[in-house]
Amino acid sequence: MNDQANPAPPSQFDPAAEPSASYDSPINILIVDDEPKNLTVLETLLEDPGYRLVRAESADQALLALVVEEFALLILDIRMPGMNGIELAHMIKERKKTALVPIIFLTAYYNEDQHVLEGYGSGAVDYLHKPVSPAILRSKVAIFAELYRKRRECVLANRALLTEVTERRRAQEQLRDLNETLKQRVTEQTKALRGSEERMRMAIEATAVGIWEWNVLTHAIRWDAQLFRIYGIAPTPDGFVRYSDWSGAVLPEDLPESERILQDTVRRCGLGRREFRIHRRNDGEVRDIEAVETVRTNEHGQAEWVLGTNLDVTELRKAQKQLKAHAETLEKTVDARTASLRETIEQLEEFSYSVAHDLRAPLRAMQGYAIAVLTDYGDQIGEEGKDYLQRISNAAQRMDRLTSDTLTYSKVAVVPMPRESVSLDKLIPVIIQHYPQIEAAQAEITVASPLLPVLGNEIWLTQAISNLLGNAVKFVPQGTTPQVRVRSESRDGDVRLWIEDNGIGIKPEHQTRLFGMFERVHLNEKYEGTGIGLAIVRKSIERMGGTVGLESDGETGSQFWIQLPAPQKKS
Repeated sequence: MNDQANPAPPSQFDPAAEPSASYDSPINILIVDDEPKNLTVLETLLEDPGYRLVRAESADQALLALVVEEFALLILDIRMPGMNGIELAHMIKERKKTALVPIIFLTAYYNEDQHVLEGYGSGAVDYLHKPVSPAILRSKVAIFAELYRKRRECVLANRALLTEVTERRRAQEQLRDLNETLKQRVTEQTKALRGSEERMRMAIEATAVGIWEWNVLTHAIRWDAQLFRIYGIAPTPDGFVRYSDWSGAVLPEDLPESERILQDTVRRCGLGRREFRIHRRNDGEVRDIEAVETVRTNEHGQAEWVLGTNLDVTELRKAQKQLKAHAETLEKTVDARTASLRETIEQLEEFSYSVAHDLRAPLRAMQGYAIAVLTDYGDQIGEEGKDYLQRISNAAQRMDRLTSDTLTYSKVAVVPMPRESVSLDKLIPVIIQHYPQIEAAQAEITVASPLLPVLGNEIWLTQAISNLLGNAVKFVPQGTTPQVRVRSESRDGDVRLWIEDNGIGIKPEHQTRLFGMFERVHLNEKYEGTGIGLAIVRKSIERMGGTVGLESDGETGSQFWIQLPAPQKKS
């Protein structure tokens, strides 16, 4: 239900206001076909909350969509008027930004081998014949969507990995898993890894757990073989050791705190954890040890045995430091790529603005000459000639609106939007009075005064509200008088402005994509539009620090809303 928007003044680019894709945001998929019914079939086949399907009915619309947004996949019909799918694919692959976007061709006509080879030669990843098997199409789309999603989540996955490594309990589980994995790999790859066998054995031993037990009553202490290896001490025949064998190995600065924690664990008859450093006896190397102890009591509830483990976490601590350094490097890389991306976006916006601006002059000349011929020579060219000239004029007018809306969308991304307190009580009547579409529709507008003031940019807020009011009086059943109610309410320090209509409504399955570029829910000629108006509303309101949305049961009426900070939140 997006409609056209009026142009607004240009200015400069503000990259900080550009929203970034969230971790679980839907994947953008561009579907291109000159037949609307084919696009509807594709939308039905690929309906999924994880996808955001963007329609394009021509190569020109597809190119405009690729300038504005990023797509994970293109599903492209080959046979189209003007520029066909093969030619469009060549143009897409020649652009650096879109060269790596996967393309799936759909065709019901080009079935020969040379056609298939030509499709693959243009850069397509698949070539499917109509009618397409729904299961095959969904499967292929799911694969490319997952690849795109994995690539998009790479940075977040690295950060999540760092968080997991730093968690002590999870690190212990990972070390045990690593121990088992390393043992299995040594068994399976002995021949291939003979050169690294000793290094692998040392890694396994470094991550192994040593077990000890201490009789609190008799003070007898016993170690297992792994614990002797951890401390670099020759094992005794029976495994018993003296307390000094342990305390003499602990670094003096770590010993008092470690003993205190152990005694506290015995006194509480609970579970204890501690870390300390030791000098390994056989080579003098300093190692980091993580110890866990639990107390077993007798029938009187008194501490009798202490069972404990020692884990050499030296390599883990080194790995944590390396991961931290790696994370810092990744953050710097992300920052650099973000800066580069912002620069690219600015260049694309400037390019879009320049192209759209240059297109308007020839389009208006085309329309002007067509009208002039109709006026001066209408009696001489006949009804068929008049019809052709009128079609030329209408097409030029629609392209001019599309160009104008594209200019406006480009501007909203780059102009500065200083915010100030805006009185909606003063702004709404001015919009209603000066908006010709409202007067032409003889709409009944009710304003529930007083309206609360908001913090925003008056110029772009006027643009956004005009678009919503224009849609409200336009999309009504034939023979129905448009009725619109405007009201406001306070929401946790914000102000929500409601624009409620008695129109044809919007089905819930279409509401999530309504504010996207070139998204039109009602495509018949009665409701003309470019599919950019609501995208301008969303982008401009987000630039002001607000949000937009709607509520509709899909049958009768829609309730659009704009939510902006109240003026007192400016600080």
